[in-house]
Amino acid sequence: MSQCLQSFYPAQAWQLTETSLDPEQLALSETLFAQGNGYLGIRGVYEEGFGAAAGSACTFLNGVFTAEPITYGEKAYGYARNNQRMVTAPNGTLIELFVDGERFSLSEGTLLNYERSLDFRTGQLRRLLVWCSPTGKKLLIDSRRLVSLADKHLCVINYRVTPLNFSGRVQLVSGMDTKLPGDAAEGDDPRAGSRINNGDIELLQRHSREGQILLLQRIHSSGFYLVSGVNHKVHSESDVQTCHAWGEDGAEVQFEAQLQQGQTLGITKYLGYFSYDSSSYDNGQDNAGYLKDLSVYLDSVAGNGFEHYAERQQQHLDHFWLTADVEVHNARLNARYGTGCERGSSFVVELPLLTSASHSTHGLPGWTRCWMMVCWTKLRSFARHWRQITAMSPMISPRVSCR
Repeated sequence: MSQCLQSFYPAQAWQLTETSLDPEQLALSETLFAQGNGYLGIRGVYEEGFGAAAGSACTFLNGVFTAEPITYGEKAYGYARNNQRMVTAPNGTLIELFVDGERFSLSEGTLLNYERSLDFRTGQLRRLLVWCSPTGKKLLIDSRRLVSLADKHLCVINYRVTPLNFSGRVQLVSGMDTKLPGDAAEGDDPRAGSRINNGDIELLQRHSREGQILLLQRIHSSGFYLVSGVNHKVHSESDVQTCHAWGEDGAEVQFEAQLQQGQTLGITKYLGYFSYDSSSYDNGQDNAGYLKDLSVYLDSVAGNGFEHYAERQQQHLDHFWLTADVEVHNARLNARYGTGCERGSSFVVELPLLTSASHSTHGLPGWTRCWMMVCWTKLRSFARHWRQITAMSPMISPRVSCR
């Protein structure tokens, strides 16, 4: 890893930590802080976005894709006939923050303190920062996120904001975005991916109730159905007003409270994702039935609370690290790199678990490599650092135990 990147990601044994924010490293940090469980994968985007660079497509489901025929100028034996492209599921990580009508943005104001870390022992992505607005208002923001290893359909976000030097109106706008990214460019190669046709993905039904947003979509070209939604629990010492709003590209739930200095407004956001292919989707059940099942599921998980799923995540990873570990036995390297050697090794061991651990009874489809490519930069950056170390000394003795 270059000296520049080491300054952003200091060596720690059990965490990948980012201690400063660099807009030029935004795509890299989104990749490094990605989380997944083999079915659901979410890139490490900021809940609030980052100014005009609101982050790339961030939510993916294993095995869900669009399909389109490939048109060649000349046909020949062995040419691929169809192109399959991963489709992004509705982005439920969105949370916007407003203070007395002033929008919080990482690209504006002043960051007085900032730290974001992915903990390999707890499986949580945590961000803690102190921000001063252009008008001088200071906020403490504490957010935690986990993609559950115990429930493959679930992601949970805990987001809390505290005014430090003022009292005022604080509003959290939690959204679910169905807008498709247009990040692929047209080219001369017919095999290359193209922009997804918005008409290929149809919103069949939507519903909102008591803090929930529920969506049912169909991908016509591949026959998949997506059932996704969010639920919320509010935490505050003050009275909170709640309202729902629908837009062209999704929906949002707004939470607003009058906070005194030192009081906290927080929400726990539960994201649920289910997918069905044409053979498993029950056409005999009406669309409202699928949304009702999702609503019951979201109410069930919201009743457990964030700490419940944090504890289950901890138990899952405790068991994992009992049966897999990497240790570097080399005094010279440890003296030079400290915990960086084992941090890189643990990171590579953790990568397949948090991005491709299968919960199904059969092998992962071959195209799942597409999701692994989402996290390829994560592995490549540490692999480059690892090659430098191993080239310097053949005396490294890694231990991988399977007890």
